[in-house]
Amino acid sequence: MNNISKSIVFSVLLMTLASCNNFTPKPTETPIPTATSLPTSTNSPEPTSTPTNTPTETPIPQPASLTGTIFLSNGNVKPLTSSVELRQKDSFILIGKGDTDSNGVYKIENIDPGSYALWVLITTKSETIPGCRDIAPPDSSWRIGIKFGEDKAITIENAYLSKALLLMANMPPSSDLKAQGYFAVLEGFELASGIENEMDVTLFCMQN
Repeated sequence: MNNISKSIVFSVLLMTLASCNNFTPKPTETPIPTATSLPTSTNSPEPTSTPTNTPTETPIPQPASLTGTIFLSNGNVKPLTSSVELRQKDSFILIGKGDTDSNGVYKIENIDPGSYALWVLITTKSETIPGCRDIAPPDSSWRIGIKFGEDKAITIENAYLSKALLLMANMPPSSDLKAQGYFAVLEGFELASGIENEMDVTLFCMQN
């Protein structure tokens, strides 16, 4: 190779090196990751509140009263002079008492409401009422009662006054039970709270 050819080759090499020195490599591009969408939250339905019913207040029982008229019917209804007693059904404790006036009207006041035994006096004598062969209570739901005192009594189902009188007549002489009154008795009489309760009673006279 002659000198001219060498010069040309050398020049080409210099130009190639120069172009290589000026080469700036492009940076390697890192791919941008695609955004992954966040999982949508499954919203659980909020529990519905169950309303709590406010308990209703129990009304406080109020004192009551009892009034009415006692009648005797022998076909014609007329007032009967009597007395009415309210007693505890099981213990026979006297809760209230009212005597009738000449018109047969009675009244018992300031009683606690509840269920009582209603005792209506027929007679205190050892015989039936004059002009009556027998005395019957108002209906079959009533009994005939004999009171021996403030703590002793008996009742007889499906009976008239005559049966109670016969029972006492056949008591042995040694018995210490002495009848203080013969009654028509209604068990389970309901007295309502805070009002004036009314109860008329008609006894039936069976004539001779």
